[in-house]
Amino acid sequence: MDSIENFAQNHPEMVVNDLMNISHTLGPEYIKEGLVRKILKFRGINKWLRNRRLIIQLKEKWKKDITKTQEEYLWHKKNNFSKGRHITLAALRTKMNVLMDCRQQVRAICHSARDVDFPLSTSNFGELSVLPKDFPNRPNKKYFK
Repeated sequence: MDSIENFAQNHPEMVVNDLMNISHTLGPEYIKEGLVRKILKFRGINKWLRNRRLIIQLKEKWKKDITKTQEEYLWHKKNNFSKGRHITLAALRTKMNVLMDCRQQVRAICHSARDVDFPLSTSNFGELSVLPKDFPNRPNKKYFK
């Protein structure tokens, strides 16, 4: 069997197709496509797959913002000779650091392992849903693996 990392992901229709393929071996009366789609939607799977895509886009936006801020910082460092220069540089450096921290944290979460087993209890997620107390400001993207 293929590694879990080799399977396509991020679209509810993939789940529908997988279940329909199983249904054809059992008989089409067991699983209805429309019902599967409704269940995925009502349970929030569609929402979180969409949010995952938005988070990935946000991560890319932050990357562009970091690059732009770095360029602005270097320009001010080289060309700005006003009295408040050190304040501008400090503000840009702070903005850059905050963006880098946020991006690295989201990046680590996005790169977490796929092979996650939820507890069978629907009311207690245990350690699965708790951000580690020592979660760093700039974790490596392999932090959760």
